[in-house]
Amino acid sequence: MKSVTKARSEFDDFSRVASRLSIRLFLATAATIANSAGSAATIAPAPTSFATWAKIELTFSGPQSAALGEPNPFGIRFDVAFTSPTSRQYLVPGFYDGDGQDGLDGSVWKVRFSADEVGAWTYRTASAEKQLNGLTGRLNVVAVPSDAAGFWKWGRLESTGTAKNQSRYLKFRDGPYWLKAGCDDPENFLGRYRNYDTPAKRKAAIDYLAERGVNSLYIVTHNIDGDDKDVWPWLGATPKEAKSHAGQDARFDIAKLNDWAELFEHMQTKGVAPYLILEDDSAWTGFDRERYYRELVARFGYLPALLFNLGEENNENYRLAEALRFAAQLKAIDPYGHPRGIHNVNAPNDTYVDAAQIDFTSIQTGSAGKRGSLELALEHNRLALDWLRRCATRKQRALLVNFDEGRPELDRRAWWSAYLGGGVWEAHVTEPYDRPMSAWETTWIELGGTRTFMESIPFWEMQPHNELVKAGQAFCLAKPGACYALYLPAGGEIAIALEGAGNYEYAWWNPANGKDGKFRDKGAVPGGLRRLNPPAQGDWALRVVRIGPQNSLGTRAFDHALPPHPGPLPQGEGTSTAPDRMIQVARAAGAPQTVLPLPKGEGRGEGERRGAQLTASFLKSIPDPANTPHSTESVLFECNFESEKWFKEWDAHKPDPHTAIVAEDPARKFVPLQGRALRIRVDQGGHYGASLQFDFKKRTGAEPEEIYFRYYLRFADDWKPERGGKLPGLGGTYGRAGWGGRRVNGSDGWSARGLFLGQKDGRTPIGFYCYHVDMKGQYGSNWIWEKEQRGYLENNRWYCIEQYARMNTPGKNDGVLRGWVDGELAFGKTDIRMRDVDSLKIETVWLNLYYGGTWTAKADYHLYIDNVVISRRPIGTIKPPISDR
Repeated sequence: MKSVTKARSEFDDFSRVASRLSIRLFLATAATIANSAGSAATIAPAPTSFATWAKIELTFSGPQSAALGEPNPFGIRFDVAFTSPTSRQYLVPGFYDGDGQDGLDGSVWKVRFSADEVGAWTYRTASAEKQLNGLTGRLNVVAVPSDAAGFWKWGRLESTGTAKNQSRYLKFRDGPYWLKAGCDDPENFLGRYRNYDTPAKRKAAIDYLAERGVNSLYIVTHNIDGDDKDVWPWLGATPKEAKSHAGQDARFDIAKLNDWAELFEHMQTKGVAPYLILEDDSAWTGFDRERYYRELVARFGYLPALLFNLGEENNENYRLAEALRFAAQLKAIDPYGHPRGIHNVNAPNDTYVDAAQIDFTSIQTGSAGKRGSLELALEHNRLALDWLRRCATRKQRALLVNFDEGRPELDRRAWWSAYLGGGVWEAHVTEPYDRPMSAWETTWIELGGTRTFMESIPFWEMQPHNELVKAGQAFCLAKPGACYALYLPAGGEIAIALEGAGNYEYAWWNPANGKDGKFRDKGAVPGGLRRLNPPAQGDWALRVVRIGPQNSLGTRAFDHALPPHPGPLPQGEGTSTAPDRMIQVARAAGAPQTVLPLPKGEGRGEGERRGAQLTASFLKSIPDPANTPHSTESVLFECNFESEKWFKEWDAHKPDPHTAIVAEDPARKFVPLQGRALRIRVDQGGHYGASLQFDFKKRTGAEPEEIYFRYYLRFADDWKPERGGKLPGLGGTYGRAGWGGRRVNGSDGWSARGLFLGQKDGRTPIGFYCYHVDMKGQYGSNWIWEKEQRGYLENNRWYCIEQYARMNTPGKNDGVLRGWVDGELAFGKTDIRMRDVDSLKIETVWLNLYYGGTWTAKADYHLYIDNVVISRRPIGTIKPPISDR
């Protein structure tokens, strides 16, 4: 076969950097090998830097070869052992790449790798071919760049569940838990359908799905003798030719596989995971399996988000024992441990549950075309519960309960019932499949909306609790006492048992919403048995979150997705639901209900008017957090500035003359948030406003690794800064470095104060002013809270400002800063290196106001601060004053 030259679209910026580095390393390697006259050689190319998780592509010069010649270059086994700075080793398969430019004939061998540690890595090659054996080198791996796109910034998607933690969801190593919301069709996405038959068309389809919140795509990589018969990785223009090149003398289509790699990299940047189905149903089985698996892992294994399915409807060709053996074979080849599953093991199976090489189910339900059956739709909740119960009974880790071909195909009630049972969904749509993705627009919009709803709660900490629904038809996923998610497939009134005597805020979600949808018809109820009615007829989803300091979620959960969980669940979390508490019969399917007596005045049929009156009355009775006793386990400090001796709460001997406690200040249009507030002044021609500190070691005996800090901020009517300065924040300067131009070195200090910039169009941008190890220049980095411009604040209005910091692992870029304005996420950064030694921690909360730099204030400027809370857990918002609502 002649070499194929293809017009290739440009890689994204992240990939182009890796490619340029790869070319430089290739030239150094080739020159060194040429000088060695073809004998085995040890080379030491100049250190080359790559980002953590990025593609590291090393290119080596081997024997001049022809793809269809002898010896078969694809048969030359070539492996590279990469050793990390902490001596962990990855054995990565390499591959023949022709001339390195899509041509079949040449002398280029490559290895693709992604590193998970910052620092100096080494590698060594191993091959029976002398030119490719014993080559060594060093690589320098640096932190993930701040502009890394999509999954590249979060690292590898992994299964982290154990029998003890029962954590079923997949998680990015340096990022959040992942809620799969996928597209199943067309399965031959890499084939010849006219809507998807070029790289450009495929990328456009990915962009379309990503914009609607779809984050996974089901992709068959071999369907010879299966459906459509148009996808394979081997050389050959027809299935017959491909078969001739897929057996013991396997040869691969280099240009095609490079196109696939480019597509899969594009998917990573867009936040869509390639879900590779390695065989179609009833497909040809005569291929060399070991060579096939090696080629896919060698070419695509470096991708951070990648899932492997051993085969669609695998039972049509293999017994389960055979399929599990194939999964073990793939596990042995894949150094990264990408998640694996087998399609069409639909009912809980002990052999499948016990198989350590399996991470998720791949369930097919119902019959094609039965789109109107509520009974079939709701069956997915029971199936999810059955699988989770079986895993717990077997004392195995909880599998990710994944539905790939759920039916009824276009019925959102099916996937809602799956998600509320603790499962995830890959939407199977209806034929014909050779249509643009927009043919199923409603499905993608509604599925993306479901994902938004689920990501607004800590789904990874929640378990199915249908038994908490005491009346009506609903499924329930809950962390009792903290957060409840419910789906009402037929609407109607429900009664839900809310744990404890605290107060809860509820909000309704229309399942027709897309990913940018909003919650509506919010209200509040006390704990206990509560009856709730959706806003209108039809199916509805409901979120109920504990209000106040006992709520580990914080009321910030409302109307936006919670930030990613900062790491693996603490030991013992996420296991509150024992197997005998998982209810097998779904109440939503119409089973008889036991209606318990409700509190007087909340009976059925009182109507929406009475409900609105109760809600309004109850909201007025909710105590504000600042006046409510906080849990001593989480809240470390609070100050509401009501006392004349407020400064003693900050260990100050007397109040600063730039500060005052005020209940009214009409000249500056002050409106109290709650009683009195702290007013701070910056004098004309001056810098200073305030500098109060909460010293953790002095006050609590220890310095934390992570903390939440909340305060309320109001810029006065005269606040009109022309340039920027500092606001309250966090720090660990230890009096050595991390402020005032004192650059840090990783062992002497750090800080993350708040900042403000000069006012523009009547709004003041705020953010973090951070001294960190990777900062450029003498002064700290300015990180504005840009998300949806939530960090752009107006005068004469109270804002809830909450900050979160988590220290990095010493020497690693995994520190976290987040910021919220009025409970809405405004900023998040997860790759910060504050320190290189573990002696640096969070030393202080720094209640700071400073105008400048070197510049000074052009006039007197005032601002107000109130209701300061420092906590180990999220804090959230309280009601703003009437004038601010």
